[in-house]
Amino acid sequence: MLVYVRTKDFRMAYHLLRVLQGIGITPVLVEHDQTLPDRDAWWFGTPEEVQQRGGRGVGVNVASVDDAVNTWLRVVNKLDNIEEFLIGIDPGPRPGCAWFGDEKLLGKSVHESIEATVLALVGHIDSYTPQRVLVRIGHGSPLHRDQLVNAFLLRGYPVQQVNEYRTSQGTARNAHANSALKIARMPGQPVVEWRAVEPSEGEVRNIQRISRRRSRGSLTISAHLARRVSQGELTLDEALAKAGYSSSGTSTG
Repeated sequence: MLVYVRTKDFRMAYHLLRVLQGIGITPVLVEHDQTLPDRDAWWFGTPEEVQQRGGRGVGVNVASVDDAVNTWLRVVNKLDNIEEFLIGIDPGPRPGCAWFGDEKLLGKSVHESIEATVLALVGHIDSYTPQRVLVRIGHGSPLHRDQLVNAFLLRGYPVQQVNEYRTSQGTARNAHANSALKIARMPGQPVVEWRAVEPSEGEVRNIQRISRRRSRGSLTISAHLARRVSQGELTLDEALAKAGYSSSGTSTG
């Protein structure tokens, strides 16, 4: 599909380019005042630019790129009534994700934490409101894998564990997302029971290290709180608050 980006907003264009390339679409960048070779082609610009130029323009700004692309995909792929929403996750400290609607690839991403991964994927499910959901998670990185398993089971979604042997591919930047794409396409073993999460001492120390970085060096959460974070009982922000760190960046303890 030939898609154009026609805008003066370079920050938005850069973000949009990455999102579209993540779903296998490489848009053509043109000058903001250039006439499109095909006036019936889809194109992206700011809401103001779309209002001025019309056609099959999709209005988007930096903050709304993901939502705008999801909405556009639903229109062009006629996905107003998705039967099956399939998710693949490559587990790890920065999970890779890929999601499909009725076998059409809708997106790929990499997130900075388990929390961010779950929030983003649940947001996509809520956006598309499919009839069925299936979450497939690779078997590697057991601590992160089991946190993800528990998070989706808690929300009532069916989960399968996939043997992800030899799924890694691509460059370091997109390898996790590409692995997630392969995991989504591989049948796995159904997971029906909550997983007991027992972090190693090294994993506890790593969560403590991350808490110190998140608090800008103000404090390090206790090993007890770090274990609760690893087991999904608390988010890292909740653990920091219990340790006395305020959202303003100051210690309250």
